[in-house]
Amino acid sequence: MKRKTENFSRILLILGILFVFLLNILLLLTSNIPTRKKPVIEASSLESDFPTEPQIEANQHRGYDKHKKKTLAKNSELSIKVIKNVKRKRNSPINRKVSYQKSTHAVPLPSFIPYASKTIYLVFDDAGMNLTQAQAFIDFPDPVTIAVLPFLKHSAEIARKAAQAGHSVLLHLPLEAQGTNNPGPHAIFISQPDDEIRRLVRENIASLPWINGVNNHMGSKATTNKRVMRIVLDEVRRRNLFFLDSRTTAQTVIPDIAQELHVAYDSRSVFLDHKRDPVTIRKMIQKTAHIAEEKGYVIAIGHVTVPMLISILKDMYPRLKEQGYTFSALKITK
Repeated sequence: MKRKTENFSRILLILGILFVFLLNILLLLTSNIPTRKKPVIEASSLESDFPTEPQIEANQHRGYDKHKKKTLAKNSELSIKVIKNVKRKRNSPINRKVSYQKSTHAVPLPSFIPYASKTIYLVFDDAGMNLTQAQAFIDFPDPVTIAVLPFLKHSAEIARKAAQAGHSVLLHLPLEAQGTNNPGPHAIFISQPDDEIRRLVRENIASLPWINGVNNHMGSKATTNKRVMRIVLDEVRRRNLFFLDSRTTAQTVIPDIAQELHVAYDSRSVFLDHKRDPVTIRKMIQKTAHIAEEKGYVIAIGHVTVPMLISILKDMYPRLKEQGYTFSALKITK
């Protein structure tokens, strides 16, 4: 009996030793398996640039410069860790670190765009030559922005009527374009000396006393020149106006100079009528609404020289209002 007890004890001891041995081997093996770290998503991988349409020299002769579209980054389900000092794209229309952050804008103070939700800012360029064409856009039921070319037949009258109707008015400043396109009367060219550029800017602004801001007409060459744009934006700043970059070129220096001089500015994100057919215009309006919903607000540019644009806008207007979109005019918020 005693011998049986001793044998049983030896068996238990051997089993215990084997168990400890096997447990140590298992721990050793698991410690050598590399652990999989959760990936960190940097802001630079989800950059939130507005998609750019084919860049347009917005003129009455339809001089278009085409560029590639940029894709609007989407990732609504991921939690994004913002990494400081991420290298930003230099010419981002709206420079943000995180996709779809509606509360932050890269507009230098004073910002003329307050916090917005599903807000569409429509800007209609090239007003000044035809009063009837412009009046159709002035009659839009909600506030919009009318950009008026200086020193044309009906420039002053259109600007006055637009302001009286509660719209915002911009000086549609003629700036030198690439190629041979003529920007129009009182245009600014990079070959002009500083004092002449300053004089022309002042005369153009003075010709339209109803304006709230300035945007560029053409300008694919002038807006890449720091000397020229520093003079232009300095005159804008002196009069407490804002500058809207139409972005007729991806090489624009306006964001850099505007921040340097503390000028209120922003950039258009959509051209509504770069192709003048109803199907494309409707798609661009739908795209405008999508960006406004995702970003909080959007600046879309069209032209008073495209009558079908206002017809399509008025047709789509009731549905957009039902969906909760707001139309507003670009003005500096004091």
